[in-house]
Amino acid sequence: MSERRTMMIRLKILNLVFFSLLALTIVQSTSESHDALLTKNTSRQAGLKRRIFKRNIECPQDEYFAGSHCCKMCHKGTYLNSSCVEAHGEPDCQPCIRGKEYMDHPNHLIRCERCSSCDHGQGLEVFENCTEVQNTKCQCMKSYFCNSTAECHRHCQPCDKCENGVEHECTPTHNTVCKVKEGRNLGWIAVPVILIVIILGVICIYRNKHSITEDTSRHRNDTNPEEVELLPDDVDLQPHLSEISEKFKKEEMLKFVRKNGFREPEIDAILNNNQNQEEEQKFKLLERWYQSHGKTGAYRTLISNLRTLKLNILVDDIKGTVSISSGQENVDSSSIPFEDRNERELQNMEEEF
Repeated sequence: MSERRTMMIRLKILNLVFFSLLALTIVQSTSESHDALLTKNTSRQAGLKRRIFKRNIECPQDEYFAGSHCCKMCHKGTYLNSSCVEAHGEPDCQPCIRGKEYMDHPNHLIRCERCSSCDHGQGLEVFENCTEVQNTKCQCMKSYFCNSTAECHRHCQPCDKCENGVEHECTPTHNTVCKVKEGRNLGWIAVPVILIVIILGVICIYRNKHSITEDTSRHRNDTNPEEVELLPDDVDLQPHLSEISEKFKKEEMLKFVRKNGFREPEIDAILNNNQNQEEEQKFKLLERWYQSHGKTGAYRTLISNLRTLKLNILVDDIKGTVSISSGQENVDSSSIPFEDRNERELQNMEEEF
């Protein structure tokens, strides 16, 4: 009995110790959770106070907000490399690359602006070179003018040429003023003019009468299915863009993209990003056109627009470059009947004349 009682006492003591430890653990855990909650609330309040403080900071006109304090602006001709560490301090500013970049106002930008170029194809030449604090200034070339101040930095028009003498010479801002031929012996002049008009009228009537059949035949040739096969819609020009762009002169490429709706800011951006790299400029312009047009019909549009621009030699070079395959045999000129070829050659000669 005494041993059994001893065992019972030991069990009670162990139970008491176990429950005491359990209660202590629970109390400690609750205390830590409460402390963590208080810490979290305190952090939130501190963060809120910091945000409110930031919103209330107003920097002077010649400074900018750098996250927690104000810093001085970088001067013209420089850009921001890193902000200041103390309020109202000087940041680390680096100079623009002369001749390539510029910055014409106080700033906190992370890079300088790229210098513009003057396009000779638009009748422009450099008036003042680009510096660290000023972009390139362009002016009209000799024998070109522009009387619209809004567009004169992008395009100039060729001056008029006078047959009867010059009243006022062409200037960069005004076109040539030509002399007006004085009327003398108008009666003697009127008779030959009337005769010439009558003769030309008779010739035009005669030629129009005999050109109806030629126009009908030419219209049939323009819509001939054989020519459609020569210019399919699904030619992929992507593998040939580099080789095609090399065949263009820069002026020809600029005419082509302008005809296809490119705006001057877009052209300037591509030219400025590839300065002194004419081949890369031509390739980027052609690639941008192909991306905006899409594969379908691109080859036909390319050839058609070049013919409209009277660049037939370039068309022949491009046709020789691009290998056309649309699931059928390529159309060879030898497969066209001899009579049709002669007729087309005659029509081409008439059109050229």
